[in-house]
Amino acid sequence: MAVEADRGDQISFAALQSPGMKQASATCTLHFYYHMYGEAVHTVTGIGELKVLLKEGSRSTPLWWLSGNRGDSWRHGEVTVGRTPQDFTILFAATRTFSQLGDIAIDDIDFSNCTLPEPQPLCPVDMFTCNNGVCVQHTQVCDFSDDCGDWSDETNCGKLQQQSIC
Repeated sequence: MAVEADRGDQISFAALQSPGMKQASATCTLHFYYHMYGEAVHTVTGIGELKVLLKEGSRSTPLWWLSGNRGDSWRHGEVTVGRTPQDFTILFAATRTFSQLGDIAIDDIDFSNCTLPEPQPLCPVDMFTCNNGVCVQHTQVCDFSDDCGDWSDETNCGKLQQQSIC
């Protein structure tokens, strides 16, 4: 996706939306490359801005935002999507100014570590067994993140905290 400024008379907008995704694990990360290059006459607005938004139904949550000239090179962007228990999409939104020459582009979009862990027949002794049969590290229990996919690693936390204090 690219938007290019060529001394027009209005602000231009471009958006790229991912296909719908069902849910994401707590470790879900979005990787992409961006190119934001142009005249830097106005240091506040520069050539425009690029945003990454998490869309869940009608709600949009900004995950990442950058504006202005970043030089004539491709740079790596990395955004933690995190645990998303419902259907969602990712939206890349670029707005370019009309008063300066330049471009904003993205390429090579990739998601990593987004699938939830699979249930196991038996968890190792040093791991926590979730209600759904998933195995997670004990450090992931009661950490305010649904690592199991069924929230069972986040239940009875008050009881666990009391035991660790005693």
